Amino acid sequence: MRSARLLLLLGLSWVGCGPGAPKPTLWFEARPVGEGDFQNISGTGQKDYVSDSFGAGVALRDFDGDGNLDLFAVGGGNAAGEARADALFLGDGRGGFRRASADSSLAATPGGRAYGVNACDFDGDGDVDLYITRAGPNRLLLNRGDGTFEDRTESSGLGDESWSTGAAWLDFNRDGILDLFVVNHIDFDQAAIKERGKSLYLGQHVYYGPTGLPAQMDHLYLGREDGSFELVQPGEELGRDPNYGFGVVVFDEDGDGDLDLYVANDTTPNQLWRNEDGQALVDHAGRLGCALSMEGGPQAGMGIALGDADGDLQPELFITNFSNDYFTFYRRGKDGFWRDRTTRTRLHAPTWNSLGWACGFADLDSDGDQDLWAFNGHVYPQMDAVPGGPSYAQPAQIFENDGQGHFSEPKEQGGPGFRVPRSGRGGAVGDLDHDGDLDLVMGVLDGAPVVLENLGRGGNSLLVELVGQGGNREAIGAIVEGLLGEQIQKRWVGSQTGFLSSSDNRLHFGLGEAQQLDGLRIVWPDGSRLEVGALSAGRTYRIDQASGEVQSGAWGQ
Repeated sequence: MRSARLLLLLGLSWVGCGPGAPKPTLWFEARPVGEGDFQNISGTGQKDYVSDSFGAGVALRDFDGDGNLDLFAVGGGNAAGEARADALFLGDGRGGFRRASADSSLAATPGGRAYGVNACDFDGDGDVDLYITRAGPNRLLLNRGDGTFEDRTESSGLGDESWSTGAAWLDFNRDGILDLFVVNHIDFDQAAIKERGKSLYLGQHVYYGPTGLPAQMDHLYLGREDGSFELVQPGEELGRDPNYGFGVVVFDEDGDGDLDLYVANDTTPNQLWRNEDGQALVDHAGRLGCALSMEGGPQAGMGIALGDADGDLQPELFITNFSNDYFTFYRRGKDGFWRDRTTRTRLHAPTWNSLGWACGFADLDSDGDQDLWAFNGHVYPQMDAVPGGPSYAQPAQIFENDGQGHFSEPKEQGGPGFRVPRSGRGGAVGDLDHDGDLDLVMGVLDGAPVVLENLGRGGNSLLVELVGQGGNREAIGAIVEGLLGEQIQKRWVGSQTGFLSSSDNRLHFGLGEAQQLDGLRIVWPDGSRLEVGALSAGRTYRIDQASGEVQSGAWGQ
């Protein structure tokens, strides 16, 4: 998959990284966004409660319609449980951001702190809206078309008052209107938790939970034609055994034409919810082999990502977990069963000491195969007092794909952006500076968001934006295959990323030294198909389902 020349360049690129020396293929440098002007805050510095240990969701989308990616970051809340204002930063197309002027819809609202965000054009009007998950009630913000927002929570019926974490848009019942699946966590009662006292972990007194606290069930909301939503319970199984939910991805797992969901749960088994013809959700994770670790026990699932690293056109799942455990890599076989391939993909040892959150598949060196990234950070500040123990702030990790679906950390760990320890939580990916490679943004707990700018020496690439029909304008549920010689790169279109975050919805295809993608095969959400001819490198493409029209422009157009 990777040309001989690129392999040679990779081998030579480690010879010095000083001034004037060529950068390695995977090389990221970091800079904060809004430092001094905005910081996410999550409870106390000592993390007295489980509610203080995560959050910091981010979203990378073009909110004001100028062609540049913007950044939305949730503000969190202070030790008294009071919410902080969220923030929107407008991108300049060169990788820089400035904070948008005051927007009352982003101000702090009473009733809970914000944890995550899902950015999606849920109403199909051509601009990107926001759904903010909180320790109740959640908020739906409708984009006015210029990057300012109007609060539609009350009229929509989406003010879920649970402690919500992940969320994903999908057309569950295939009526052409987007629905919303909301992942919930703990029935949090601060007074009751305080009475329980502290837990003991590695000799340190730390906050109590989540184990021993009541979990909350996840919720499915069906969209109506008037823009409102109805909370439904599709079958008994969804509400039978609540779990400590975190991440969620949406895709047609069983190939029957409707959208299924996979949910990563903290300390309880993960769930694979198969959609039964828009009528019910049934968990098949235990039966199909993707609920537990290879030792047969539940893990502490945080972030979750969907991709195809080995090019066999079968989906794979990458799930971040707690420290002293591994990040799980499940691979689906053609027989329909999922298998834990963490050891075989060489991810077991390098992830064991990390505590991971946001993660993703992305071709970060544009060589034609998908790499992996993960943002890390422990939940207990008290770990810094444990000799030889895991640190509280931790470096992010990048895992380079060898072209066959095996991974290794690059020399220099991907550059200074990945080496600095931080309290990473949320994360999103997109081309911030219109140079054709993918950059990353990290949501930092008790800090400002951080841009990880991709300055490596990668291959050629292009971007594809799908425009769906009706209410599903973002074509959520579409499957795209990019043809590059004998190689096929497969992508699944969704609205959620990694952990409590959303990325640019355009699909990135790395080409290595090739000058074009030989073609695209698209399966739209309604099952219709479209084949597109050769697409040149260095351009962005916009493909409209209704007309079949393909528009193209240079980077940034």
